[in-house]
Amino acid sequence: MSGIIDGAGSKSGIITTDTFQLDGSTAARAAQYGSEISALHTKSTFSPGRYWLTGKTSDGQTAQQVFVDSEGWMLVYRHAGTNGSADSTYRIEGDSIGDGAIGTIYHPNQGLTEEGSSTTVQSRGISRLSKSFCHSLGGASASGNVIRMEGMPSAYYTSDNPGTVAYLTDCQIWWRASSGYDSSISYGPTYAGRRTNTSVTPDASRPIGTYRAGGDVAPVMISYFHDTGSAYSGGYDGGTWHIGMNIWIREY
Repeated sequence: MSGIIDGAGSKSGIITTDTFQLDGSTAARAAQYGSEISALHTKSTFSPGRYWLTGKTSDGQTAQQVFVDSEGWMLVYRHAGTNGSADSTYRIEGDSIGDGAIGTIYHPNQGLTEEGSSTTVQSRGISRLSKSFCHSLGGASASGNVIRMEGMPSAYYTSDNPGTVAYLTDCQIWWRASSGYDSSISYGPTYAGRRTNTSVTPDASRPIGTYRAGGDVAPVMISYFHDTGSAYSGGYDGGTWHIGMNIWIREY
């Protein structure tokens, strides 16, 4: 907001206040997407962290804090994994835990037992945003958003070493197989190559991922198992099971 204040008599002056920016610093200043936040900064000064976002304004989502990286990617799912070995304590049965938010995502290295990670059976160790909020962060468009999945044998994520990465598009995030999901997706190993593989049908038990029955093309990524009775305790990157998994989203 800016304004002009005229003084009395021969004195006058112009006082300009800062333009009101949707910089994500408060709920009242919430932006739609992480890219809008990062665009307000240069790469050398942007500080990745939690910012207030609403997703697509017309969706009417309540503002909440979302972790945003320097490229505007928004972190929507985190599970630290169990270092390549099954762990029944952290077994994830995806179709049993609904489509709502679980825990609170604070950062992409969040541990299984850290503040914000779920302590509930079948979702223990998970922190994620709701399906509806994830869709809104992607602009509520299957073809207009990109999903970045990172599987990490190590629990220590860095932006320079994110582990095995897959980029998905022409789809949206579905946390449960039974709630519906996109039966035809595109994916590839890079953002630019996100449509390297097109018209791919993911396995029905793993609707958010690139795993498919009948032969897979790298990168193969599974977030967690959506059936019941399994001992699935993390992600899969085509070579290692039960590993840490981060899922990010951004609009084009």
